Amino acid sequence: EGSPMDAPTTATPTDAPSRTVLPPIAESSVRKILCLHGGGGSAAGFRKQPGMRDLMASLDDDEYEFVFASSPYRSGPYGGLWMRFPPDGKPTPDGKGEPTTDPNWAEAAIASLDQVVADDGPFYAILGYSQGAAFIPVYLANTESTFDKAMLYCGYLPTTHQGLMDTIDQAAPFSIEALVFIGDNDVFFAPLGPALADKFSNGVTVRSTTAGHHLPYQNDATFPRTLTFMEGSPMDAPTTATPTNAPTRADTPKPTEARTPSPTRTENETPSPKPGAEMPVPPQAEISPSPTPLDSDAAPRRASVAAVVAATAVCLGLY
Repeated sequence: EGSPMDAPTTATPTDAPSRTVLPPIAESSVRKILCLHGGGGSAAGFRKQPGMRDLMASLDDDEYEFVFASSPYRSGPYGGLWMRFPPDGKPTPDGKGEPTTDPNWAEAAIASLDQVVADDGPFYAILGYSQGAAFIPVYLANTESTFDKAMLYCGYLPTTHQGLMDTIDQAAPFSIEALVFIGDNDVFFAPLGPALADKFSNGVTVRSTTAGHHLPYQNDATFPRTLTFMEGSPMDAPTTATPTNAPTRADTPKPTEARTPSPTRTENETPSPKPGAEMPVPPQAEISPSPTPLDSDAAPRRASVAAVVAATAVCLGLY
């Protein structure tokens, strides 16, 4: 699914909408969650991830609705990205490259999400995974959309985009209630999570001793923390927990319907042959296209640390 290193470095977003005047937040009996997939992923793939499915199955579908947005870039070297690669960023073994400086670098993705909010909002929360989590502070700093809560899984700050970082720094700290999830076995992204958490003044950091680069599964001891945060319950449980054999919430997940918002339909996408947790890739891979897609939709549900390191070594060898 990845693009070759010599692929064109220009791309045009498909049907990127113009900036939209957003409706005021209104009371609703259903809490809508706006979900942002990882880099190189898709709305359909994110919905199929095991951790995402566990989360949806554990919440009452009469009270919560998950709306999965898609990046406006659907093909080419930027396919599935919320933030395009720097145009002249040539990856090197130390991960350095030329960062972007344009504060409007993500304008198409911001406008795309504004359209989703206008069409399908208001939203109770915004949830992001990997690059989707990295994009949340970018979006919050550049939109009039408002949310009660933000949930950021396996995220980081987009430091290869200095213009976007400037907009984040000008708006931070964000006062929205935020949960930042870090998996200790997420070998490349876990060290980047605390800096992301520091941009939120009303946040909580949850660390799993067993999770890798994925949302926590239902048997993860930190899984109930996500539910209590989502439901608005006090967050007084420990922020780091070890796994337990006791089931959480429900032994058998119930099916949950979730739809993709109208402006970002994914019906024509070719589904991944192995839907599951997205594959962790070194953060420096955000700098330039790689034959291995960022946060691709195909990966084993539970990869060992050794397997992750081995896969990463292969990625680095392609630079």
